[in-house]
Amino acid sequence: MEHHVLAIMAKSPEQGKVKTRIAKSIGEEKALAVYKNLLNYTLREANCALWETTVHWAGNPKNEVNIHDFNSIPQKGEALGERMENAFVFEFKEGAERVVMIGTDCAEITLGHIERAFGMLKLHDVVIGPATDGGYYLIAMNEMHPELLKDVPWSTEHVLEITKELAEENHLSVGYLETLSDVDQASDLEKHPWLINEKKG
Repeated sequence: MEHHVLAIMAKSPEQGKVKTRIAKSIGEEKALAVYKNLLNYTLREANCALWETTVHWAGNPKNEVNIHDFNSIPQKGEALGERMENAFVFEFKEGAERVVMIGTDCAEITLGHIERAFGMLKLHDVVIGPATDGGYYLIAMNEMHPELLKDVPWSTEHVLEITKELAEENHLSVGYLETLSDVDQASDLEKHPWLINEKKG
């Protein structure tokens, strides 16, 4: 059986350190509830016997977070691109043949999207799940391509555009999943009101 790994880039659910843009509108306590719901939703969708899952944590995960007995290791690096690169490098060094990486910002991603990403890696060097804000909610590789994670203006609407250009410059074939929306602004909660329910998850 091929060794497939789902790498989840997650932050420790600490008040004042997560969903800071949303917190400006609804307060830190509710923003923390939103993040916990997104995190637990992501972990539930990731729970599948077809692949191994590793949660790469920024900070220390709290005991109340159910990580489904997934592997759990700390992120390394300062900038987001560096942390993502280090996570990919770790998984490939551990023997992964295909790695799909996601974050915890998308309330629309499903197990099906993850499964399709692994399948599309049979035909492409890289698979990307575009986000409506100009970024992406998923990136997957068959082998390490660090050039896709350098010189990227993270947290801007140009992330996807620049990543496409980098892939083209390096002659990498890219497969695309359907476009989904991330939850980054308070206005995004209108589409997913369940996220603000503190008892959810």
